[in-house]
Amino acid sequence: MREMDEQADGEAWMAGVPLREEKLFLPDGPLCLLACPDLELLLVDEAALERPPYWAVVWPAGRALAEWLAAGPCLAGRRVLELGCGTGVAGLAAARRGAGVVQTDLFPEACALAHWNARRNRVCGIHWVAADWRAWPLSARFDLVLGADIAYESAVVPALERVLAASVAPDGMVWIADTGRPPALALGARLESAGWRVDLRELPRPTGPAVFLYEARPPA
Repeated sequence: MREMDEQADGEAWMAGVPLREEKLFLPDGPLCLLACPDLELLLVDEAALERPPYWAVVWPAGRALAEWLAAGPCLAGRRVLELGCGTGVAGLAAARRGAGVVQTDLFPEACALAHWNARRNRVCGIHWVAADWRAWPLSARFDLVLGADIAYESAVVPALERVLAASVAPDGMVWIADTGRPPALALGARLESAGWRVDLRELPRPTGPAVFLYEARPPA
């Protein structure tokens, strides 16, 4: 997709989109994001109902994953891929820890929003690619693959499994945050059946729904 290199381009893209500033207080400092405060504000016509713009909302798992990354070790020199970046919060947190990040989403609008949020927070070292899991365009492998609330329905699980197998370096890992949806459990089970080592833990959160982290390492 074409990157928005000029501030005017970003402002034109945002016109008419119900975004508000949302501040996340992370362990390594705040992030000021543009996001939709309520999905219902986006479901205004038939087109939105058919393809709900979930990417415009900061979901609990994305917030929890960003908090986990911000409190974690330095990622300098690590190559990180974010799947389903949405507002970009997890990839932004990884980039602030020193990683080189590629943020991807099925929707070009999500990549544009993630780009704009990176610019607002003066976070560098990120590239954006609009990418469909069913026809994955990237051949690179990454030290760390991130995702939050990406296993949202059973139909996406097989394609997501293939993307992970194609994208994780032999000594890399996957961190997927989820609020306990059955498709995420199914993805973890499929990875285990394929020889991955999968560990599950609950991420610490002061408020809100429980968020679980799937940490997966590829077969030796």
